[in-house]
Amino acid sequence: MKKTIILSLIILIIASCTTVRLSQKPSPRVSNELPESKESVVYIPFSVDLSEIEKKIEEAVPKGRIFRDSDGCERDEYEVEVFRNNPMKVSTSNGKLIFTTTLKVKADVSRCPGVWQDDWFCSCCCHGGRATGHANSDIALKIEVDLRVNPDYSITANTKLDGEIISGKNIVIWVLGFKVSIPVEQVAGKITDQLKPIKKELDKEIAKQLNNIKIKDELALSWKEAHKVLPVDDFFLHVTPKNIYFKNITSNGNSINLGAGIGVKMTINNDSTKTPVTSLPSLTISNNPHGFFFINLPIDASFDYVSNKLTETYKNEKYEYGNNWVKIKNIKLYGVDINESARGLLVDVEINGKISLFKRVKGHIYFTAKPSIDTEKTIAYLDDFKMNSNTSSEIINKGVEFLINKFYYEDISKSSLYNYSSDIVSMEQMIRKELKDLQVGNYKLKLDLDKVNINGLYITNEVIGIDSEINGSIQTIKLK
Repeated sequence: MKKTIILSLIILIIASCTTVRLSQKPSPRVSNELPESKESVVYIPFSVDLSEIEKKIEEAVPKGRIFRDSDGCERDEYEVEVFRNNPMKVSTSNGKLIFTTTLKVKADVSRCPGVWQDDWFCSCCCHGGRATGHANSDIALKIEVDLRVNPDYSITANTKLDGEIISGKNIVIWVLGFKVSIPVEQVAGKITDQLKPIKKELDKEIAKQLNNIKIKDELALSWKEAHKVLPVDDFFLHVTPKNIYFKNITSNGNSINLGAGIGVKMTINNDSTKTPVTSLPSLTISNNPHGFFFINLPIDASFDYVSNKLTETYKNEKYEYGNNWVKIKNIKLYGVDINESARGLLVDVEINGKISLFKRVKGHIYFTAKPSIDTEKTIAYLDDFKMNSNTSSEIINKGVEFLINKFYYEDISKSSLYNYSSDIVSMEQMIRKELKDLQVGNYKLKLDLDKVNINGLYITNEVIGIDSEINGSIQTIKLK
């Protein structure tokens, strides 16, 4: 019977042996516990058109002359006016929306060159003509909107107003040989103070627009769809979502991109039971901007499952040497404790056969073995081994190790090593094929996978498995 790729690794690891006594040390790269599964993260893109938000900002910030200030009297007077004639431009940086525009500052100064009067008849009066001077400057008005995605999936906005001086800290005007200096910083501060009342309105309107994308509703659908059990060869890939992540905001033209990621754990085993659907968890902020793919392949199988496959594979296999032969009837596999720090396998092989010209034999031969693996050489082998029997033949019961060494040692030794490198290549091809078209909710996942790495083996009371992993990157494509 043809063995599957994944199962063949497990079967061939335990189907080989060498006849030496079991040591008390743990075998290399063999664990007594299930490996810890790592997360894969699939990011789902959300794009928000900023047109409505730009419109709200544009409406909130006054146009034309937005500020006027004057001081002095006819003898010595100045006036400052600020105009907004340019639209607000939007960009993003470090998770913030940034709206900017250039404000034009116009300053006028007038002085009395002739006779002036300042008494109870006329306060600060100029008699005759007046000398004037003019100068301009620029202020960059910046409105920063700090966006925050909350654990309940809502988005809140915190608006900050700032005026940045572009061309000099002071407006300098010379009139009648006198230098008049007007601090632009004071002007900028007064402008931002004047615009502060719109902050609350902007926070409310921007949050309203962003929450229209319904992040939670979209993720709830994808979360439910992410609970999957997919057939992979004779095994099953279990996809179990665990967490929801949110990554930094980026911009693209006239839109911003939000990325919410579903963290899933993936394992392969022989259990086809569907994964129970869990409720959507709270949101976690992630610093990783990219989707990444990680199948921690604890490729494990229950001992009952492997026993059945071993029996299917080796049942009625006949081993002959001269006039002696043994035929396999059934195989049972168990996980056993060698000592406190080492686990091994007990293989119960039910046989019948003939050990001399007329002597028939039937019963059980027991192999206690410690499997191991050399990941650098891609070789699986048995690190240690011993055997005993309970058959109808006292000769076998009393001298089974002698008989194995005498008649079958060479055959067993030749099959005691297994190079699994070609199986790894086949496994990679199979996984790429099976996971080629994955769909989660309204999104298609495009996977770019690296090679499979084998880390070692693990044996528990219930399963034997190969601790392996395959990673790569994920691109999420929204379906129309």
